[in-house]
Amino acid sequence: MHRRVSLSPSKSAMPSAATSRQTSDGADTEENLTIPSRSVNPWKSKIAFLVCYVCYASIYFTRKPFSVIKSQMSNDVGLPTSSLGHIDTSFLAAYAVGQFTLAPLGDVLGVRVMLAACLGLSAMASLVFGYSDSLMTFVLVYGVNGFVQSVGFPLCVTALSPWFSKTERGMVLGVWTTSQQVGGVLSTTFAGYCAVHYGWRLTMIYSSAVVMATTCGWYVMLPEPPVGSTAKEPTNDKKNTTTAGGGSVSIFDALQIRGLLNLGMSYFFIKLARYTMLFWLPFYLSQEHGYGDAEAAYTSTLFDFGGVAGSLACGYLSDNFFQGRRMLVAGPFCVATGMVLMLYPYVVSWGVTINGILLFLIGFFVAGPDSVLGGAATQDACERAGKTHLLTTACGLSNGIGSLGSIAQGPLSSIAVGAFGWAGLFRLLGVLCTLGAVMVVPLMRQEYVEWRGIVLGTRRASSG
Repeated sequence: MHRRVSLSPSKSAMPSAATSRQTSDGADTEENLTIPSRSVNPWKSKIAFLVCYVCYASIYFTRKPFSVIKSQMSNDVGLPTSSLGHIDTSFLAAYAVGQFTLAPLGDVLGVRVMLAACLGLSAMASLVFGYSDSLMTFVLVYGVNGFVQSVGFPLCVTALSPWFSKTERGMVLGVWTTSQQVGGVLSTTFAGYCAVHYGWRLTMIYSSAVVMATTCGWYVMLPEPPVGSTAKEPTNDKKNTTTAGGGSVSIFDALQIRGLLNLGMSYFFIKLARYTMLFWLPFYLSQEHGYGDAEAAYTSTLFDFGGVAGSLACGYLSDNFFQGRRMLVAGPFCVATGMVLMLYPYVVSWGVTINGILLFLIGFFVAGPDSVLGGAATQDACERAGKTHLLTTACGLSNGIGSLGSIAQGPLSSIAVGAFGWAGLFRLLGVLCTLGAVMVVPLMRQEYVEWRGIVLGTRRASSG
């Protein structure tokens, strides 16, 4: 029987301390999830979800406007296209570095203080950007912006984790990850309006004001985690001590979590494919198939709409059909992404309708693993290893490896198109997404055994 999942976890949905047990090496088994037995206030869980959703959506207000104001800014300040590319690169590179280096600090300071500080610094960087005139300043402050934004995702995942059980997590985080698309649309629309009416400088300044307001809301409104959770502060007990100092956390502690590198490598390939589509799709449609700029932009949004549906579908399927065994859904989604990408260049010329359907399907399948590998699946790995106190660090590691894929897509796309053409690039992306599935085969095998045991146990119980 499939249980309905909502954003209001019930007490019965929470794992019980009485049913938890440990393996010989101290790791928690499946019965011992993040949250010990306790009463969870459903209103507070909804508030926590809403605060995290709005917070992560607002991050895009200091991330997306630069892509909107590039033309105005270039004409005003006199920057060539290559210089604008340097500014983009500074953000992406600092973002990847931040996920490896800042995330462990979140497990020490706690999510409330850490994310408030990072959001505030992001707002300040955007403000300084709006008042600047030199390329060096633009590169520096946009790099700082990328660095402090890097922990937004893992910190929000950590803030949500105490409120929902494992069998609710996939759907909850699937809904929450749509904040990326919502934030992208809202911030782009906001920046476009401000750029037309007030100019590029005030666009950056007003966007920074939005994020500063969100920072205050985050700090004040985020509920305290329920009693018994591990999300508030790391403890100095024997189980949660990660170094000799007792309170410090490093990326090397997270590297000991079984399966985490598999998730990170799979995320690398998936994020490489996703960012290639995000960065190059409108250009490809314009240059290769004669789409106008507006038509190419509107057509490419079908990729984003497919992403929203894919995030929700992956979470729903993993929770309701596989009892939280996410790799049994994410792995096949990786393979399906690869197949559709290989097919795409051969059918894109068949008409707008066929093109739109294929773009929707690519977005649908790539967003499934993209929504779980760096969040819900990473949390599952932490629970299996009995290291839930390292959740922020682990999310930073898996997302950091994935972010290296978003950086690699730039030179890889240029080289592949120059050597093999656009069709060759799509074939390469298809192969890489299939490799993403290969990376998680060991986890899929483990989860299949667990899921099969649950199904057989349920059948025996019902027949008895």
